[in-house]
Amino acid sequence: MLGSARVKIAVGLALVGLALTSCSDSSKEGLIIEKYPVNVVHAKGIGSLRFGDDRGELVDDERVYKGELACGGLEPYDIPGIAEHADIFFDSEDKFSVVWIFSPRVTTAEKLTVGSSIDDVRRQYPHAQELPEVGHSFPGVLVEEGDTGLLFLYEPQTGEVSKFLAGFVTSLRAVQHGAMDC
Repeated sequence: MLGSARVKIAVGLALVGLALTSCSDSSKEGLIIEKYPVNVVHAKGIGSLRFGDDRGELVDDERVYKGELACGGLEPYDIPGIAEHADIFFDSEDKFSVVWIFSPRVTTAEKLTVGSSIDDVRRQYPHAQELPEVGHSFPGVLVEEGDTGLLFLYEPQTGEVSKFLAGFVTSLRAVQHGAMDC
């Protein structure tokens, strides 16, 4: 009888452990993203900010604030601590959709940024898609991870990354086609 109770307790604990493992696995992505420093861009956002986050919530939580008007009259928002190094933009539904990096102080986890060699980008992301020069836009390398990604636009003569963005792939493609001509 005592052995049977021990077996039931062991099975119960194993099931609880399995349930906890399943729960922690499902939230693992969020935990990883939260660990990025504010100046690290990843395919899902920058620092702890995620693409799709609501503008109102980010402003209310003081995680972003309105920046100075950008080229073309665009309304950028800044992130405390890196305001002069990156701008974030929201879509028509007030969802965080693009981060534009313009300083080497903001990088990917692999330390790629503005000024990096496009060959280094290609080595780091061998699955990336090459985007041809379109109109006045630079050619680019697009790294897709689901519906979000990273876009490295580069100067063809030097092979140096001149513009670095992350966001929803549809927004990144629009930028590469001149939607944000800066």
